[in-house]
Amino acid sequence: MTGLVRRATLFTAVGLMAAAAAMAGVPTAGNSSIGDPIIILRAFNGTGPGASAVDASLPKTMIIRDAANNPVPNSVVVLNFSGCAEVKIASVQPAGLFANCAAKTVSGVTDAAGSVTFRVVGASNTTLPNSGSNTEGCVAVTADGVALGNISAATPDLNGALLGGKEGMDGVDTAQYTGIRFPGASVPTPPPAGPCVPGPGCFQNANYRTRANYIFGNPTNTGVAFQFVDGQDTAAFALFRFGVGKRAPEGTGTNGPFCL
Repeated sequence: MTGLVRRATLFTAVGLMAAAAAMAGVPTAGNSSIGDPIIILRAFNGTGPGASAVDASLPKTMIIRDAANNPVPNSVVVLNFSGCAEVKIASVQPAGLFANCAAKTVSGVTDAAGSVTFRVVGASNTTLPNSGSNTEGCVAVTADGVALGNISAATPDLNGALLGGKEGMDGVDTAQYTGIRFPGASVPTPPPAGPCVPGPGCFQNANYRTRANYIFGNPTNTGVAFQFVDGQDTAAFALFRFGVGKRAPEGTGTNGPFCL
């Protein structure tokens, strides 16, 4: 009887080790980190599609780990933008990132530390500051097919995906951003005298304010709706408006060619 118990214990231990081995290297959502729930689409600076040719401001880094909390190298991390109606991604991405135009995805591969950094090239196609079509969390994130969560898409170039010379950033983007930051008659009614403050009126349209929320974790933003836009977002917008993510006469940046 004792021998049977020993063998059963041995088989159980072997089974547990086999299960652990099978799970090694498989990404898990609980141990992985996809960072703040926002990714910012950006532009090339006109010198080509290499990693150094894209705006380096506010990158998006993710760490992929398995059930034992070990980093997962060579994991394929996919950002799926198919749920973001107004976003267009570029068909050419920085070195190390790959666009699938048919699926509307951008993917990257983790390094030995399980880390991958995204600087996704793309833009929005909005015509008015309060046109709403991007819901919060419209970007689905997976690693080797394992769902890790959802993030929102912010787009400094608010109308670049309309094409026809609108690619890159200029005064129209500034005007659209201002209309988002100071919504006026858009929300609520009656309109506020200044920028939105936490309250029912300023959080009732999550579909358009997400595109201009570049900084998550503002003192006024943590724990509330993603779409709260304040001065820190204005500072981030200015990085792109007057940095490399722009176009003539200020610079040569472009965020196309776009997947159509």
